[in-house]
Amino acid sequence: MRIDLHMHSTASDGTDTPEALLAKVREEGLDIFALTDHDTYVGASKIQSLLKPGDPRFIPGIEFSCEDEDGKCHLLGYAYRSGETPVRRVARESHERRLRKVDVRLKYLRDTYGFHFDESDRQSLLAQSNPGKPHIARLMMGKGFASSISEAIDLYMGHFPKTEKPLDAGEAVRAVRESGGIPVLAHPVYGSGNSHLGRELLERRIRRLLREGLMGLETWYSTYTAGERALVTELAETFGLLQSAGSDYHGKNKTILLGQTGLPEQGELPEPLLRLLEECRSRGWGA
Repeated sequence: MRIDLHMHSTASDGTDTPEALLAKVREEGLDIFALTDHDTYVGASKIQSLLKPGDPRFIPGIEFSCEDEDGKCHLLGYAYRSGETPVRRVARESHERRLRKVDVRLKYLRDTYGFHFDESDRQSLLAQSNPGKPHIARLMMGKGFASSISEAIDLYMGHFPKTEKPLDAGEAVRAVRESGGIPVLAHPVYGSGNSHLGRELLERRIRRLLREGLMGLETWYSTYTAGERALVTELAETFGLLQSAGSDYHGKNKTILLGQTGLPEQGELPEPLLRLLEECRSRGWGA
């Protein structure tokens, strides 16, 4: 069984439309997949409307960008209910926050590096479903300010000033639980971006989010080292958490391949991952 429970479309910062992504999922022969766009459920809703008999099993997902007292983190939500739920409310609030950050980021790039963006540039960003750093990076590349997305983000966008309070990680966990979903901490050892977390901080974060209702960790991930995977797996077992597996596929915005989760190609799926899938099925998804 081939699964990938972490991928992105043009509804956030991927380069494949939901239609194109579904076609690739079919071509790759995935059996179960989840679309987890940043701070939006729009792409997942679109995938649901495109599914046909015989397609791979689908689990609606989302990835909230949030923070706790130790810094940035990402929270995956799986198998939440359709309709007006706390997930949708928090996603709308996060979208509005992203729109406000466009102006902050453009001003920062102008004032710090002298990069000029006109009103049409700004409007093109605001017209995106969920504008973020990769969208600004592509705009910078088009103007000759950077030669690659990684250069634009790592060299020029690494120190944006914080202008408003970000989404609290505990609130994200609660929103997923209150929407009937399964909250899972994404790529825990990485936090957000290129940051690497030590065991002590990671344990503290997990204990804190457990009090809010955290149910799982992403223990299989495209770029984990063997040591990182072992650490996250050990912590998941220690705290009795479900385990997820995802590539974090973004199309052309990253070099990661669809289905590149680090799971072994042969043999049984890990039992905690099977339990996660069963939890999704019990909520009516991925059956």
